[in-house]
Amino acid sequence: MAKRKTSPTSDSELSVAKILVGGHTDVAGVTGLPSSQDDMGVDPEDKGQPRSTASKAVAQLLKMRMGFRKLTGPEKKNLLIAFARTNRVAYGQAYDLVRVLNRVKVTFTNEEDVFRKIEHIQVCEVKSTARKLDKDFNKYFFAITTAELLTAQSLRSQYLFVFYNTTTKGRPLCLSLKEVLERAKNFYPTWSITLESPSARGSQPAAVSAAKAVKKPTRRTASPKKTTQKIPAIPKGAAPKPKARSVPR
Repeated sequence: MAKRKTSPTSDSELSVAKILVGGHTDVAGVTGLPSSQDDMGVDPEDKGQPRSTASKAVAQLLKMRMGFRKLTGPEKKNLLIAFARTNRVAYGQAYDLVRVLNRVKVTFTNEEDVFRKIEHIQVCEVKSTARKLDKDFNKYFFAITTAELLTAQSLRSQYLFVFYNTTTKGRPLCLSLKEVLERAKNFYPTWSITLESPSARGSQPAAVSAAKAVKKPTRRTASPKKTTQKIPAIPKGAAPKPKARSVPR
């Protein structure tokens, strides 16, 4: 199999990576990445409950004849291994769907078949909205997680952000990371935090406990040195002779 050529990372991609990942751009060195929290809503697995905008968008995209497909856990694992064999990564939490190009039939349950046809597979992260926007999604505000950013940098043209409006139900807008950055007006780096019960870490918050665990260094004041004034010795023969006093007669 011919060795795959990789193009250098653009300056815009690197600058954004350094902002969002805190200067760390090594894809292989980042693990435990958070999943996307865009369009938070009810879990679509909860039957009988209203679905979120994101799950509605995924369901509508699957009905289109555009090659979209939702993978199972084992199928995602096969895709991860296939990309890893080409020195690339595809975090399972960094995408919602895959898209098969040129009507190629891929058996995702077969790791070898996925590897042989890997260049015909695109990984897609769905960014959905129910607001009335134009077809170009002008002024659309959304978030990109660290996992999505690093996967997009690794897969390049094979990673797409799929923007879909569940209200207008028009054709989805598919953009690569480079195309997204070219259209980006503002960047707002954020931290995603999950709170836990105080009882899980004791009565004190973790930050307070950690602060108390660190001992503050004590300053040692230097004691003043005792200085003794040395009286210079008078050399022999240098002492002045006392003047003779005249005694009155």
